[in-house]
Amino acid sequence: MRGIRGGGNVVAAAVAEKSSSDFTSAPLKRTKLQDRRRVFEQQNMELLTRLALFSVSLQAFLAPALAGDWKAEVPDEMNALTSSCLVIPCTFSYPGQLKSTSQLRGIWLTKSNVIVYHEDSTQVDDNFRGRTTLLGQLGSKNCTLEIDEFKDHDAGSYCFRIEIPGDEKFSYKDQCATVSVVDLPEEPKLHHEEKAFEGESFVISCTVTHTCPAHMPVLTWSHNGKTMTRYTNHGRGRWEVQSTLTFIPQEQDDDLDIICSTQFHGGLKAEKKMNLRVKPKGNLLHIIIPVSAVVGTAALFGGLSFLMIRKYKKHIAELQTRGDNSASVWSRLSRFSRRRSPHRNVVGTSQPERRSFWGRFSSRGNPYMADRNVNYRVNNETVNVKTISKPRFPSPESNRKADLMSSGKGFDEPDDDYVNSAELNIYGNM
Repeated sequence: MRGIRGGGNVVAAAVAEKSSSDFTSAPLKRTKLQDRRRVFEQQNMELLTRLALFSVSLQAFLAPALAGDWKAEVPDEMNALTSSCLVIPCTFSYPGQLKSTSQLRGIWLTKSNVIVYHEDSTQVDDNFRGRTTLLGQLGSKNCTLEIDEFKDHDAGSYCFRIEIPGDEKFSYKDQCATVSVVDLPEEPKLHHEEKAFEGESFVISCTVTHTCPAHMPVLTWSHNGKTMTRYTNHGRGRWEVQSTLTFIPQEQDDDLDIICSTQFHGGLKAEKKMNLRVKPKGNLLHIIIPVSAVVGTAALFGGLSFLMIRKYKKHIAELQTRGDNSASVWSRLSRFSRRRSPHRNVVGTSQPERRSFWGRFSSRGNPYMADRNVNYRVNNETVNVKTISKPRFPSPESNRKADLMSSGKGFDEPDDDYVNSAELNIYGNM
């Protein structure tokens, strides 16, 4: 009985423990369920928010297709080159859902309702038939038109018309492109540095604008080099072609004309030229040559001076040792020049003798003055005189004395204008 009681107590204790554990775990389970429910609700809110944002974005994306206006965008004014082509950029919109190209029909016409383009060529005016092409895709709302071989009488306003078979039709006559005609092409524009340097890369760019992207102008250069061409769309019916020439100029390229030529679709041409100025490359020759010229000139002058001194050194020394120490170098040079002067006065002529340059600086008397020392002979000495036939001329000594007396000069005063008649050898031997 004690064993049964003991076993019963154990079972009762186990049951009591289990019931107490169930009682304490119930609140925990309830808390976990609440947490899970709260997390689920948050996830649902995030999902609903994302769906709402996606719905708004989808509506904004589909709004133009679902609800649009009748509107077209074309350039207001354009210039077309005669015999070239003209491209009129065009975009349009319409109300309703977006349709494919096969569900739309595009027509171009003038303001006077002359059909310029139609998918049925029989509907096109004879003047434009075969010269117009619809470049844009109507399904993409692009209505761009090309007119080839533009003529001077094609000037005017061009408008677009959209037709939806079985639905609506609309002509965009409030948005038309007005086209003018130009007979001569525009000159290219050149861009380059003012000077080029020998041996260094030089770049020239040639730019031209046009209205025919379907047939781009062709740019060529008159000089060899590396070329690169770039095409740019500036919008509103204006396109640009730019060609860049890169080369290394040489010295022989100086003063060379470089020409950029442009040929447009239809055969018209235009050109622009620039005069290339090449600065020589700096090297040692530009320094050596001037220095050598200066040194050579100085050496030549010094050599000539040395030779002159060496040549006349002995003669100058002899003149200095003759006993007339008062004679200056200027007087000796004056005497030297007088002996060789072609302008010496001849006795009996009225032309005065020209004084030499050196004589003006001489402080010495006239070296050609007659010898005033008289040598007397004794009376008993016999002198044999030979009779010589000669013209009668006045005695130079008497004339000299008379001149000196009349001028008030004494015999001791120098006179540079006197000419020694003995040197002229006109009197013969006395």
